[in-house]
Amino acid sequence: ANSLFRLGMRTVNNHSAASTDASNSGTVSLSLGVATSTGSSLTPPTLAMVTAGGSIWNSIYPTQIWGTQSGTTMTVDGTGATVSLVALGVGPNTSLIGATMTAPPQYPGPASNIYYYRYIPIFAVYSDGRRAQLKGVVDPFGRTIASSLNQYTSSGPDFLPPGVSRTPE
Repeated sequence: ANSLFRLGMRTVNNHSAASTDASNSGTVSLSLGVATSTGSSLTPPTLAMVTAGGSIWNSIYPTQIWGTQSGTTMTVDGTGATVSLVALGVGPNTSLIGATMTAPPQYPGPASNIYYYRYIPIFAVYSDGRRAQLKGVVDPFGRTIASSLNQYTSSGPDFLPPGVSRTPE
């Protein structure tokens, strides 16, 4: 929680089970903590952690470079500090609206009221409390943006012969 708090986040929104629209269901505000003149008081909520060794994790921390992960953490330095990856949706209740974006990014999928169709930023958070870092963005299926673009350019309308892409060669 301290890593996200140091990034400037004060609250995250949890999904409401009563919502009828999955892409706009993050309406339950959870505090990360409170800053005072004498310090900060943290109240870490349960967050969506990325499993170490999975495709999202390995796209950010390749095993041939970073080494061994366990559960949802990996040791990053000689002091024993660990890193975890947290997935946070960017929905219509974000404080970024009006400050850095006009609307939250919507993934172009069908039935957005049933499935969560928003892009999901992945943040690295550290056990020693250092500032969180934005490490990547995935679509609702856990694919990186590069993967989605590759799928788009390698597919085409029915009238294109197999092996012909949408992009000019």
